[in-house]
Amino acid sequence: MSKAQGHLIAQWSLICCAVALVFFGIRLTLSAAYSHQLGTFFTHWEQSPNNATAASIDIALNAAHSAQALFPSHSGRISSDLARLAEWRAHALNDSDDAEALRLYALDLHRDALQARPWDTDILLDLAATKITLQQFDDELETTFNRAYELGNNHQGTLLRLLGQLSRHWHSINNSSRFLAIKASERLDTFPSARLHLSELLTVSPATRYICSSLTLSNAIQSANCR
Repeated sequence: MSKAQGHLIAQWSLICCAVALVFFGIRLTLSAAYSHQLGTFFTHWEQSPNNATAASIDIALNAAHSAQALFPSHSGRISSDLARLAEWRAHALNDSDDAEALRLYALDLHRDALQARPWDTDILLDLAATKITLQQFDDELETTFNRAYELGNNHQGTLLRLLGQLSRHWHSINNSSRFLAIKASERLDTFPSARLHLSELLTVSPATRYICSSLTLSNAIQSANCR
């Protein structure tokens, strides 16, 4: 092979690599656009749950499938989004058998998402929420709670969501998970900016008296909630 031929092959190789990069770049951009559209739906529904109609869920589902098809590999985030869509469809169906089947499907999707994103506390707590709705207060739920605390004990939003799940279902969780609620409360109380949210949560929690008798909270929280 001559020197000129070698240069030609190298040039074509570079061109092919550039085309491939552009191709995958376009796919990633389009996938991100569909994911953004999906996020807009979730935000809108969370603000006004009644707007989660069958028609809007179908549009969002098409966006999720498009995002998944365009992404060059398995995406835990998209699996999580599909799980959330199944949850919203189940919510629209209320307590029918179809709703339960959808929540079981969502549970599998959450688990699949965690295989790709085992560090994601949002997915962990989404999985926990689904199991709570299905009344699955088992070892997997306890492990999920513990993992969420382990990964998110420096993040106020994660701690508040975790404590909300634990305290609202105080009479259904085991003693280990109750102790975790106490730990989460203590940790949250170390963040001055989280104390108002902690106080509001304890105001409506069936766990308030137990938590207050088991730990030392700041004076502001104590005076407002631990009487």
